[in-house]
Parts: sequence; structure tokens; C-alpha cells
Amino acid sequence: MTQFGPPPYEPPISNVEYGYAPTLERKPWSTAAISAFVLSILGCLGITALLGLVLGVVGIVRTSGGKRRGMGLAIAAIPISLITGVLSLCVLAGFISYQKMTSITIKLSEALKAGSSDFGQAASELHSQGSEDFRAAVSEKQLEDWFSAVREKHGTLVEITGAEGDQAGTPDIKPSGGFPIPFVIKGKFVNGPASVRVVLLWQGWNVMTIDDLEVDGLSPRQSKNDVAKPD
Repeated sequence: MTQFGPPPYEPPISNVEYGYAPTLERKPWSTAAISAFVLSILGCLGITALLGLVLGVVGIVRTSGGKRRGMGLAIAAIPISLITGVLSLCVLAGFISYQKMTSITIKLSEALKAGSSDFGQAASELHSQGSEDFRAAVSEKQLEDWFSAVREKHGTLVEITGAEGDQAGTPDIKPSGGFPIPFVIKGKFVNGPASVRVVLLWQGWNVMTIDDLEVDGLSPRQSKNDVAKPD
């Protein structure tokens, strides 16, 4: 009787024979590197840029030597965080400047609409928001006289009909220690339309002061007699 034994042993086929490299164990991703990259993209929110920068450094340390994956994300997070952080500061500075500009515009328009008895208080409030050069050149009394001169010539401000950048470009007064921002408010007065020119001095990301005021060329920077006796 024929007996069948077990088949001869054949070694397993190696992946190398088919050109495949042996499977290597894949390193885990670095949570810090991934978080840094995501936060850097969201850096326009402000604090996220700082977090992205810090985590980017942490991610580089944790992925160095191939211990974890994500070195590229961690490295990219650093310049992205710097760029978005600067942009967020610029946006914040613009927002604060706009709020300051709006506040000064509202106070000025309220003063031009107010009665003569309120000119003293309005002059005091606006004078306190003037630049150093403006406060040195114009006293509160001169500013109060300017309000009276504007009222005598144009009457009470009825409404603001528009606002735009100063088409003349640079202001006549060239202040030092800041960047001048001139703009024009178009107003409807009792005696007809008139343009109110305001020059603000931007002296920092959160500092904006008044450097000049004009209504159809009449400015409180003129001498007291000139303001008191408009053409």
C-alpha cells in the first residue's frame, strides 16, 4: 500500500523577491505640530497666533530625530503665526483708530449742532483730545471763539450729508511725531452746505489726536481776532 507523506516544506515568498520593501512601523503624528499649524492658520484671531508660535517650537522639539511625524507642519507654523499675528494687530489698530475717529466726529458734529451756551464745554472736551502741537497753538478760549465764528457764518449744523478722504492729500499743517490723517465731513448748515475738514494725528496703534479743524477754511489755529471776525 502506497503511503503519502507530508508535502516538502517550502519557505514563504519574500516581499523582496517581488520588489517590495519590508513594511516599517510608522511613527505617530505629533499633536503639538498639528495643533501649531491649525492655530497659525487661525492667527488672525490674535491669541491663536501666539499659541501657534509656541506650539510650533514645541512641535519641532518633539519631532526632531524622527521620534514623531509632523516636523514640516511645526516649521511652517512659525512663519505663518508671525504673519497672521502681525495682520491681526493691524486689524485691531485699524478698528481702534476707526472708533476714535468716529468718536471725535460725533463730538464735533454735536458741538456744531449745540447752542452757544454749550460751546465752552465742547471746546474743553475737544481741546483735551488735541495733539501737543494743537493744544500749544490753540487755547480752549480760541476753540470756543471758533465755534462762535462758525455759527455766525454758517449757522447751526443740521445734518452730516457725507464724509470722505481729503482730496487735497497732505494737510497744510505738517505735524511732527505722528502720521496725519485728513478727511472731510460734508455738512448741511442753516445757511447752506459747508465742508468740515478734520486732521487727525495717528501717533500709535491706539493713540489718535486732533491736529486741526476747519470749516470752509476757517480754523481755530488762526489768531483770535481772525477767528472772532470771519469774512
